[in-house]
Amino acid sequence: TGKIYLYQFGVANAIDSFTVVTDPVVTFTVPGTNFPTPGNYTFYVQQEGNSCLTDPVPVTVVVSAAPAAPTTNATRFICSGEATFLQAIGAPNATFTWYNVTNPTRALQVGAVFTVPANFLINTTNTFRIDSFLVTQTVNGCSSAPRLVRVFVLPQVNPVRIPENII
Repeated sequence: TGKIYLYQFGVANAIDSFTVVTDPVVTFTVPGTNFPTPGNYTFYVQQEGNSCLTDPVPVTVVVSAAPAAPTTNATRFICSGEATFLQAIGAPNATFTWYNVTNPTRALQVGAVFTVPANFLINTTNTFRIDSFLVTQTVNGCSSAPRLVRVFVLPQVNPVRIPENII
């Protein structure tokens, strides 16, 4: 029985601690405020048992910068009921995730090209409608801020009828 402590270099008080009874494997949660910028951060782990502390063991955490938001193809103008595609461009080996702006936590599709189905793009009004999508890129486990992409859906046009007797 003992305790395991987690310290950060230059911080006097322990960030977290666990009482260990049998299994000395623990997971520490470190607040994001301990990582204000990308870089290498050193933490120290010590174990206490029988009123003695072990020597501190350094643990290095590498914090990478988030990638920039991906770039995308131009805003789309389409007719009601037409499918279209949106394309994201970003870092090599990035994973792109597409979302509807009204539900940015539920992915619509993963991949650089998002084919927006025709049934998403129906406009029953007499003016244009804007559908908005978000895309992020993830590189080495870090996700970018989202990029907004808009699709302008033009209204359906009633067919022009020409009377048969006009020539």
